[in-house]
Amino acid sequence: MAYLAIETKFLGATNHRGERVKAFIPDWYGFTETASYNYALSAFENHQKIAQVLADRFFNYHVKQDKPITLFAGGIKRGYVWVRVATNGVHNS
Repeated sequence: MAYLAIETKFLGATNHRGERVKAFIPDWYGFTETASYNYALSAFENHQKIAQVLADRFFNYHVKQDKPITLFAGGIKRGYVWVRVATNGVHNS
């Protein structure tokens, strides 16, 4: 089964907002989450946290979940791409 990818990127500070991390699903309008940058966490952990929030929201909106959603990341130029994997391993449908 194929799943959508979640992208995360760092947003620098502006005159009105501090640094943030944004998670979004390309081509799915309305499925975004943005959180203030937490300096107690590493950069990876900031991205991971917001990706998990969006994954929980998106997948629970479309499909009832009985197990936690597991995400794996890959680095890209301006952040990370997160993909969901089956909890019992990768399989083809």
